[in-house]
Amino acid sequence: VLGLFDRDVDLDAGQITWRAATDKSGRETVLPLPDRAAEAVRVARRWKTKLGLISPYLIPAVQARRGAKPYTYSALI
Repeated sequence: VLGLFDRDVDLDAGQITWRAATDKSGRETVLPLPDRAAEAVRVARRWKTKLGLISPYLIPAVQARRGAKPYTYSALI
C-alpha cells in the first residue's frame, strides 16, 4: 500500500491499479475498490492537503519533528 501513487486509485471508477513494480508477482492488476478502502483514500487525500504535502504517493512519508506526536486517524478526518 505504501508504494501506491495517487493515480493508482480511481474513485470515480471504483478501482485500484496494483502496478507491476509494487506487486510481488510482478504483474499489474486492476481490482474493484471496496467502499471502506475508498473512504481511507479520501482520508489520505485530505490529510495530504491539510499538511500541504505535494507527493505522487498516496501516503507520503512525513519527517517527524523532534518531540512531535504522530498523526492519528481521528486528527486527519
